[in-house]
Amino acid sequence: MSQGGHASANCSSSDPPRGLVLIGAGFARTGTMSTKAALEELLHQPVYHMIEAMKNKQLELRYKELLAEFPEAKVLLTVRDSFDAWYTSARWA
Repeated sequence: MSQGGHASANCSSSDPPRGLVLIGAGFARTGTMSTKAALEELLHQPVYHMIEAMKNKQLELRYKELLAEFPEAKVLLTVRDSFDAWYTSARWA
């Protein structure tokens, strides 16, 4: 997930919603869409990506502000192996 992307998750569909539990703090081109897909598969519910959050204007896009609002949430930081790998990916995207 990109910076500000988030997952609102509960363990099963019978559990009551727990609010925001995971905040993705990675930059674009660091595996954010793959992470989103994996989390949706594991959690069996939608996970918001920065692009969706921007379209729907549901969230601020800054993870520190989200973390202040949801202090129990975990932060997931996605990164590339190196700056060169990230730059090459971002340049050709």
